[in-house]
Amino acid sequence: PFGESVWEQGRAYEIRWGPNPNGEYAKALKPNSPVDISLMQGPPGALKEVAVLKNAANEATHKFKWTVPASMPVAIDYAIRIHRGPVDTYSHYFEIVKAGDTRSSKSNLGEPEEMPRVICLCH
Repeated sequence: PFGESVWEQGRAYEIRWGPNPNGEYAKALKPNSPVDISLMQGPPGALKEVAVLKNAANEATHKFKWTVPASMPVAIDYAIRIHRGPVDTYSHYFEIVKAGDTRSSKSNLGEPEEMPRVICLCH
């Protein structure tokens, strides 16, 4: 998700990530290694895993589609964690709102070019 994204309960969103420009991180992952994707919540430095969205996601495709459950609590401090073993990275914070909220983003794709298009696999 982009910073300040607003995701709606019951709507599907595509989580995308790209190759890490950090050489040390790149060495830690073998090409096309599967990654685990988790939903996190909380303040910086104290994020807690709320849900495992996908284990062993296909790293070669660099994307995963997830539908926000209708029961997911409304909050402003969610983030996506993409990890492989001890190496991980986090998205920007985003908000989850009730279905029908007019502030929700229809998609996290197709944003203006000056915004990052993927989650950078940095740590």
